[in-house]
Amino acid sequence: METEKVSKIPRRLESFLEALYIELDKMKFYLPEELLYKMNNPDLEFMIHISVVVLIIVLVSGLIAWKMGKKVKEKIPENIKKRVIAAKEFVVPSSGPRFRKRDKMAFMGQKMVKRVKAAGSYIRGGQGRKRRAIAKFAKRLLGQEGSPEIIGQNFRLNLPLEYLEEEDFEAGGGIMPQQLRFVLQNMRVFGHFEHPIFLELVKQIEYMTVSTNQYLFKVGDPDENIFIVQSGLVNVYASDGDSSTTLKHVKPGDAIMSLLSFLDHLAGHNKPYKTVSARATEDSKIIKLPFGAFKIAFEKYPDSYLRVVQIVMIRLQRVTLLALHQYLGLGAELIAAQHRGDKNVKYTDDMDDFMNTSQEQETLEQQTPPTPSALQLTMNLESYGELRNSSQLRRKGSLVKREKMMLFALKSFKEQLKLESEASLEGNVEIRDIPAGFRIMEEDSLKDAALVLVIEGCFSVSQKNDEGKEQEIHLCYTGGLLGQLQVLTGEPSIFTVQAKVNSKVACLSRQVVFDMMSVQPDVTLQLANSVTEHMSPYVRSIDFALDWVLIESGKALYRQGDEADCTFVVLSGRLRSVVQRDGRKEMVAEYGRGELCGIVETLTGAKRSTTLLAVRDTEIAKIPGGLINSIKLKYPIVVSRLINLLGKRLLSLQQPSLQQSVPGNSQAVGEGSTAPGYSTVAVIAVTPGVSLSAITLELVYSLASIGPAICITPEVVRAALGPNALEPGNDFKLTAWLGAQEDHYKTVVYQCDSMDHLTSWTQQCVRHADVVLVFANAQESPMVSTFEEKLETLSLRVTKELVLCHTENTEIPSGTAKWLENRPWISHHYHIKLADRMYTKRSQRKLSEHYARLVEEKVRPDVHSDFSRLARMIRGTSVG
Repeated sequence: METEKVSKIPRRLESFLEALYIELDKMKFYLPEELLYKMNNPDLEFMIHISVVVLIIVLVSGLIAWKMGKKVKEKIPENIKKRVIAAKEFVVPSSGPRFRKRDKMAFMGQKMVKRVKAAGSYIRGGQGRKRRAIAKFAKRLLGQEGSPEIIGQNFRLNLPLEYLEEEDFEAGGGIMPQQLRFVLQNMRVFGHFEHPIFLELVKQIEYMTVSTNQYLFKVGDPDENIFIVQSGLVNVYASDGDSSTTLKHVKPGDAIMSLLSFLDHLAGHNKPYKTVSARATEDSKIIKLPFGAFKIAFEKYPDSYLRVVQIVMIRLQRVTLLALHQYLGLGAELIAAQHRGDKNVKYTDDMDDFMNTSQEQETLEQQTPPTPSALQLTMNLESYGELRNSSQLRRKGSLVKREKMMLFALKSFKEQLKLESEASLEGNVEIRDIPAGFRIMEEDSLKDAALVLVIEGCFSVSQKNDEGKEQEIHLCYTGGLLGQLQVLTGEPSIFTVQAKVNSKVACLSRQVVFDMMSVQPDVTLQLANSVTEHMSPYVRSIDFALDWVLIESGKALYRQGDEADCTFVVLSGRLRSVVQRDGRKEMVAEYGRGELCGIVETLTGAKRSTTLLAVRDTEIAKIPGGLINSIKLKYPIVVSRLINLLGKRLLSLQQPSLQQSVPGNSQAVGEGSTAPGYSTVAVIAVTPGVSLSAITLELVYSLASIGPAICITPEVVRAALGPNALEPGNDFKLTAWLGAQEDHYKTVVYQCDSMDHLTSWTQQCVRHADVVLVFANAQESPMVSTFEEKLETLSLRVTKELVLCHTENTEIPSGTAKWLENRPWISHHYHIKLADRMYTKRSQRKLSEHYARLVEEKVRPDVHSDFSRLARMIRGTSVG
């Protein structure tokens, strides 16, 4: 059979050639006779002609093929060319010995193994000692720090792209009109408006067109609107006599408004622009929202009135007062020098009907009880009602004098707060005797927030300057109010108030004032106006220039290469600085609460060297470069403060070795850090066998030795805000309360729910956290669970750090690399030992009582414990 197959092949070829010959023979009929004769009788000349024709055809074909190949080669991307060249070099080097790289690596690896084995043969002792010595030698040979297991500390995988990239998606961007988005964006300064209130405000919106060089408003025009630039560019100017300076450039989406003017309009005090004007530098479209729209909305929805005024005062204190005081050194310059109260008024002036004779008055004055000591003042003093019950132990003259003080206090509180009646005051006013030199309020302190009325005596209101010395701003005499801002906002006091002589005051607790505000919302506005009337006129110009901005998670505050025209102060939240080099993005630093961003670039006029992203929803104060220049001209002392600040930042650039590499320590390119460490921490367990309650309380106990710390659980929230606090409808209330906790405590630790499923509380914790501490039992499987994958999807940009828990008898941790290989999103990791008692199941109540008892007995945590070390790493105070 095989021979038959082989014989068939030449037969087919023979038949094919015959057919071809027949076809060629047919073509002879179409050729000229001379050509046929030459083909049958070829001579030398004919052969030369045929050869030339064939050569020309080959050359033309070759040229066409070369040109086509060149064009194809030009279209090949550069990265593919480089890869081809690299592959050639890898296989066949261009010069030198022709060893492949993999051969070199294999040779070096074998050589290293031989050296390690040779070194091990000279070591005496047991296996453990020999293994440690070999590990030490390998460490020195490889140039690594730490033992082979700790080499995992430097083990890094590429972080997720979302960690360093800006979020492109904008909620409502394709659905909501641009005008409404701009209005909604600028209404956030007043807090969260319910849907009906927002619709009521939108009804009052007006649209304007301003031509190039035309004034939007001038000095003398009524100050009764919020202006939002829809398109174009508007400059805001501050006039001081004949000269004017540019405060800020208002771009599309930004607003021109003053919170002080807003409060004045609500109180019915309509005032004109005194020092501020605005002019369009190009044709612009403006959205105008009258202040009167808010009045109409508040009449229909009075419940929002109190909250909005409170939020405005908080913004005013944080942005206008604290930002300028802390970073530009302005203190007394922001507060009017006019004294509070009246030096010549006495509380007895209107009480003549209570005095029978001048002799009785002198007797009563001689019988005034002695001034109590400062120690007695710290105790709960007797209220008016208690004083009447104990009147049998006091003389009649002293009681009458206290009655006069009480009547004066009731009358003054009613007039100044515009109360409808004194019923809400009765039984709530407390008379106190203050000795000379005693401080009733401390700067940066929240202790004993109360509304204080001076009945008799004098108090100095002061603020610390750059040198830390108290600088007196003004005095407060009889009839003057103190503590309004602290009571309204719940923020730490920005002043120190000290008695200059023995004095008497009437106090209303913060809770009593809040009860009055809930019954009569106008009280809120009266308190707010009593604060603003003591501010310097220049503060209003500053208020027009300063902006409060809320940046949503994933959005960019500015981008690399942008013009630097303003500086930012982080009020709450966290920002991440990212730089792009050679097509790769790298994290430079992170900024937490109270830190300053972009100051060097703004002062030097350089372009932004990095991109600044919001790790989570972040509140910032925006200080325009024009405002800084205006302040420098008006208050030259600010220049020295800026030079000092700029010098520190530039010094940190030239001496990078001084910058700590602690997580959370924000030493950026062109920036510096004023408050390293994390302010909010979410604690979550991803494996069984981790007692999260015990770990959280132990961590908070260790953090408390560094600064005030609190553990927040669902139970704590419900106890503070009621049983329905975690329902979706109370999101704003919950967010505001959590923000207040961040203000009051240096570190807030959120304890997440169990790892069964991703609850709404766990999502809330992650959303408010600067860092998520992921606790895992080191003895469990390092595989990533479904729960952990969901957690990572929820919090792509939040920094996550792994904490591997070991038993007390663990000597050397192992298997770290396996945990890290599966989790590229982990930025740092720690090993800690848990005491045996922490593995014992105990209720949350018993654990809380245990740590409360330790705090009460003033038992400090062991500074050498793993939890203390972890606490120092979180706060950025670790050494080494």
